[in-house]
Amino acid sequence: MAFNLLPIELNQEIAHYIDSDKDLCAFAATCQETRNAVQSDGGSFWNRRFRSRFALEPGRHDNEVLRKKYQRRRKWLRRMSSISFKYGHGKREVKSMAVITELINESFSGQVLYDEHGRRTCRNLDELSRFIETSTTLSKINEVSLPRYTSGTGVAGSYNWTLAAIQLMYSHVLFDNSRIWNEVYNFEHSQQMAYANAIEQPIFIGLDRQLINMEFILHLMNFFRHHMMHKDESHALYEAYKELSAVQKPSAWDRKLKNHDQHIGNDWRGTYAYLEPQEVIAIRAITDGTNKKKKNTIFIDKNVDGSTGECPIQSLHLDPVGMRSTDSDDSSTDGDKKPILKSSTLPPNMLNMFSSILKAHPTPKEARTRAQHRTRSTTPPRKPQPISIEGEGKDDGTFYASGWMSDVPAQENIEGWKRMSFIKYYTDSFGNVDQGALWGYEGVVLPGGKLCLGRWWAVEQEADEEWEEDDELYSGPFILWNVQAKTAPKEA
Repeated sequence: MAFNLLPIELNQEIAHYIDSDKDLCAFAATCQETRNAVQSDGGSFWNRRFRSRFALEPGRHDNEVLRKKYQRRRKWLRRMSSISFKYGHGKREVKSMAVITELINESFSGQVLYDEHGRRTCRNLDELSRFIETSTTLSKINEVSLPRYTSGTGVAGSYNWTLAAIQLMYSHVLFDNSRIWNEVYNFEHSQQMAYANAIEQPIFIGLDRQLINMEFILHLMNFFRHHMMHKDESHALYEAYKELSAVQKPSAWDRKLKNHDQHIGNDWRGTYAYLEPQEVIAIRAITDGTNKKKKNTIFIDKNVDGSTGECPIQSLHLDPVGMRSTDSDDSSTDGDKKPILKSSTLPPNMLNMFSSILKAHPTPKEARTRAQHRTRSTTPPRKPQPISIEGEGKDDGTFYASGWMSDVPAQENIEGWKRMSFIKYYTDSFGNVDQGALWGYEGVVLPGGKLCLGRWWAVEQEADEEWEEDDELYSGPFILWNVQAKTAPKEA
């Protein structure tokens, strides 16, 4: 075809239909006119090309900047499919993760799309989903931090928490059992982590507990992914999960990620696993080194195996106190219903007790050097402002939940993380709280508010004088995912 006889607009239109970047380069090299179509005209071709692949805020943009950004992203997305992700400290791994983090942070900039189920999505999510499917190792939990290293420290032998955060952000892809790949690696390590005590593997660490233990949360995801993807001993959860429709399974975030996003979905699904107390002692003996002979032992997790006789997937309805959704047509710019005030159903003494158990209102601490004898800052400490949540669900009868959700600062350059903590409790025939059957829950809500992973523990045991330390508490893992997805607007 004589491209040199065609106007630049027509050559550009032809170029836009060329999906492969390699073929696009060949087209541009055909003649001067095709080169001009791609490289000249103020770089307008690259503006449209960028928008066809990636999310972009509306408005004017420097086309040369977009060209360089497009080419850098596409180069690394191609290279990443062959990169072997291990601990996440290699130069190529680090550069790859920077590109992925950028795509995550810029998702839902500009145009919103809808998938085949009517859920909100965007081009960055689509691009990253395609990459995850072609990556040979990013979907695997290949290694755990070696005992002599502290995870997240950035040294060889420790798991890079940026890698863990990225893997968590795409857990909705990894939980999709309709895909042809669903192999789970290193389950024995994930199971040991799932039952580790809160001293050895705290969920939140650092000053004011504002840093998330990413490697621990990643292993919780891997733990439940194993049970949802593999029939073996956890056939009950596998079968129950397989029967869920696509919109009832974990889904991707559907909004721009940001801190202080107070949107909380109401309808959740989830499950938990447990071992008998003596089994918890035995598995912890493996991780602390006192039982090295059984380091590869795999225990049979209860509840997910159907041993309770009930469906292992429970439903939970949560209402953020003071932010309950209405049926009003008056909506926010983000498409959410405006909240109305909702009062707590618990008496103040119960709320105070639950707050104390969950450490929901910690006293902020200020960093000081050893030379300081007192805090010299005149700035008052910041006050966390957790949102109260209350809910109701089904698990061996009707249970209730009361707790708090609070913001956590950006982690690994990604905003939107939250801490969710609540007490699961039952009531007697008079509506009084059964204080002999209290269960504490603490977890990390991933950016976008679609998935929560964490630890449950026996509150009555915590109050027993016989159990004085957190490293002895009876506990285990849980997972919750929000199923109140945003859908495509209904046609009139």
